[in-house]
Amino acid sequence: MARVLVAIVALARLAHAIIGEQDFSAEDIIVRDVAILGAGASGTYAAIRLREDYNLSIAVVEKDDHIGGHTDTYTDPETRKPVDYGVLSFWDYGPARNYFARLGVETVPAPQDSGITAYVDSETARNLTNYHVPAFSDVLKSIAAYGNESAKYDDILVPGYWNFPSGDDIPADLLLPYGEFSQKYGVDNFYPMLQIIAGVGVGGVRDIPLLYVIGFGLGHPAIQSLLQNGLFVPKSGSNAEIYQNAYARIKEDVLLSSSVVSAERDEHDGVRLVVQTADNCKKLIKAKKLLVTAPPSIGNLESLDLDDQESAVFVSSTSRPIHVGLAKTSAIPRNYSVQYVSSKVAPDKYLDMYQDIKYDLKIQSTGPEELQLFRVLLETTPDLSLTEEEAKAYITSQVQKLAAAGTLNSVKPPDVGFGSGDAQTADGGAVTVEFKAFKSHSSVMWRLPADEIKAGFIHNLYALQGHRATWYTGSLWCTDFSSNVWAFTDTVLERMVGARKKD
Repeated sequence: MARVLVAIVALARLAHAIIGEQDFSAEDIIVRDVAILGAGASGTYAAIRLREDYNLSIAVVEKDDHIGGHTDTYTDPETRKPVDYGVLSFWDYGPARNYFARLGVETVPAPQDSGITAYVDSETARNLTNYHVPAFSDVLKSIAAYGNESAKYDDILVPGYWNFPSGDDIPADLLLPYGEFSQKYGVDNFYPMLQIIAGVGVGGVRDIPLLYVIGFGLGHPAIQSLLQNGLFVPKSGSNAEIYQNAYARIKEDVLLSSSVVSAERDEHDGVRLVVQTADNCKKLIKAKKLLVTAPPSIGNLESLDLDDQESAVFVSSTSRPIHVGLAKTSAIPRNYSVQYVSSKVAPDKYLDMYQDIKYDLKIQSTGPEELQLFRVLLETTPDLSLTEEEAKAYITSQVQKLAAAGTLNSVKPPDVGFGSGDAQTADGGAVTVEFKAFKSHSSVMWRLPADEIKAGFIHNLYALQGHRATWYTGSLWCTDFSSNVWAFTDTVLERMVGARKKD
């Protein structure tokens, strides 16, 4: 399949037509220092810094009708209260707090989760009564051990992999399957928490090389912040505030609901992008540099006229299907969360929490008490990509299965209970799931085997930085948390246009 995709891209390049300025009116030609593809966490941050710190002109192309990427906030129409269901909080790391202050966003410590989690069999939705949650003292010991090991690699993993070694110089532990690493350092007790935070290991974590867990998942800075209660959120209760304030500063340079349909890129002549805009018009962006913040896959970037070097790297990406949303249901009590896991985890085989299952479904009580809302997160294995309707149907079926099994009957208060054995509420009505908001957060990830990492994959990936006047940032180039992505973006900007920085 990989060779087929590369061949298709090569054929597309042969058929590529030269972009002519004569095909565009003067008002449809945009000349800038830097073009930015994507306005999520990294793209928006880069746009602010390039304009305000580097005094460079920018043009941002965003496919959605708003900026913010995976930051999603629902506002209840009656109470006007915001509820975040995408990005929930931020690590106190790198430029994060200064960035919030710059945008005029007041912050407070992230609220502590004081609810109860029910662990249920992903097949039957029945309580795993023989599952033993790891003792908190044991979890702390595992976190400390994990943190000590991850700290050893800060110079090659944080905030990105510019200094990552090659071949036999790669630390052997980074190539170990996570299961072996976990056993070696006694950190099994930490995995349930790690999985909730970083979402690593749907389908099984035992065979994943450690690099993908510590490097792209949860590294040392996040562990430090976790131990120091360093998570924070906007005081307003809305993560959307960050992007609303950012958009007010860059909106003249942002093309929303737009996408690149063709491109020319060259180290000497810069880049030309033909962009299809929201009103179905085409504009030509001419820029000295291109900063790509979209997930780097063949499908996402094929309009950029990828060459063989780029295609050979990006073809290695693996799909990561994720859906998030907010749902209202009476089938689960307030302050309860439900986690669907493999029965293999019982009684204490924590690394088997998602072993051999294709669905990772978490339902978490959230928002103001009176709204009876639950955040839902559904991630599936790469071979099981669901449409929005299929994802909603699966979530609904699992909630109904939970009700039919009577799993939470013993904890439900009388006013929202339901009869044992029936997918019904206390008054006899059928259990329903009303989705207030729903969105795909599907992306891509790296899952190459250890021998390909050793053969130079990270070097090949980073060799693309600056190639054909194109630079990259985002969660596939570093640890996948906003604060780390912002810190990594700083290192990209320093290399891309550092000499132009304002005094």
